[in-house]
Amino acid sequence: RRLAEKWEKELGIRFQAAAETEFYILKHPSAEVVEPADWERCFSTIGYETLGEIAQEVMEGLKAAGIKIVRLIKEYGPGQLEVNMGHRSPLRAADDMVVLRDVARGVAAKRGLAATFMPKPFDWHAGSGMHLHISAVDADSGKPLFYEPGDPRGLGLSKLAYSFIAGVLKHIKPLTAIVAPTVNSYKRLIPGSWAPSATCYGYNNRSAAIRVPTSRVEGEEKAKRIEFRVPDATANPYLAIAATLAAGVDGIRRSLDPGEPVNVDAYKLSPEEMERRGVSFLPRTLREALGYLREDKYLREALGEELVEEFIKVKMAECDAYDKYVSPWEIRSYLNAF
Repeated sequence: RRLAEKWEKELGIRFQAAAETEFYILKHPSAEVVEPADWERCFSTIGYETLGEIAQEVMEGLKAAGIKIVRLIKEYGPGQLEVNMGHRSPLRAADDMVVLRDVARGVAAKRGLAATFMPKPFDWHAGSGMHLHISAVDADSGKPLFYEPGDPRGLGLSKLAYSFIAGVLKHIKPLTAIVAPTVNSYKRLIPGSWAPSATCYGYNNRSAAIRVPTSRVEGEEKAKRIEFRVPDATANPYLAIAATLAAGVDGIRRSLDPGEPVNVDAYKLSPEEMERRGVSFLPRTLREALGYLREDKYLREALGEELVEEFIKVKMAECDAYDKYVSPWEIRSYLNAF
């Protein structure tokens, strides 16, 4: 709230945010047995029948809490659902994410099931993200600020929107530590996994860290937004939104430009092509991302030095604990091989 009010006063910009959040419904509410509530994929009507009552009750619970639902769909993984919520103020958008987790867990628990927002509960199925959709309006007139019909790049974006994108991309590696804050998060952020792995943006490009979505509603200027695809629901939504907006604001203040969009499969870019486009890979581990965050003076100051320092300490301890753990995969792979 403090940051949003500061930017509105300083820049005359009122940001709006919404989350597109994925989660799995599991049969067994325990860490010992992890099995989807159904084995149907998103293209099967049976999948809707199996999870239909759960989806309907989640929608009713969210509506009762005053949350606007754009859609709730069966996602790609078995037992996986996705909820798209309407745009609100950044603070209310973060509130909505907290309510969603509580509602989904409660609805599942009543049926002896479990809802998990863990980014990668299965190594062989799609991960779950918490994509942040961000737009901006003039604080006085309410005029959409991300839309420009004469955009020479053909994406319908304004210079301000491009500067926002450039700011997020400039800080994206340290930002990843905040929006993907668990060791499990990085098992989702790999090439070919329906999740971003490269530091680029593109038009309707789901392999890019930032996607400029296709607008399918009347009044495109009101719907113009950017989708930050790196975050997952293990992130603190208040901190994730604040950090993302802070990065974008840095780009606006400095009139940065992100360069040309990547409108091809970013997973298939060669090292030479990535270098030519100024694109690199996202951090591969939480420890690597935390290292970038430690060095990012701007984000540390924007979010508060003490908060960021404590965040890094807690998360480094999590990395240390994970590094000491001997996984079943290691036992299977090495025990009898050496």
